[in-house]
Amino acid sequence: MVEVSFAAGGVPAKGGLVVLVGHGGELSEAAARIDRAGGGLLSRMLAAEPGGARHGRYLHLPFPAGTELDGVLALVAGKAEGLSALDIE
Repeated sequence: MVEVSFAAGGVPAKGGLVVLVGHGGELSEAAARIDRAGGGLLSRMLAAEPGGARHGRYLHLPFPAGTELDGVLALVAGKAEGLSALDIE
């Protein structure tokens, strides 16, 4: 059984994590924590993304350095203005 939980800005000790990235690669609080732990790898991956960090794109970072996580999925949500709960789902 898959266990899913939601926490604003929190980073679990283990398991998987989904983080949001804003327009132009702006990192959410949780994404920034993962980026710092991994020496900026998430930021570098987003910068290398063809066409940039655009709404609807995602990046998978398996076994991120500096953590015990199995993986991180970074979802690019675009600009926060006008973003609804349905868009996030």
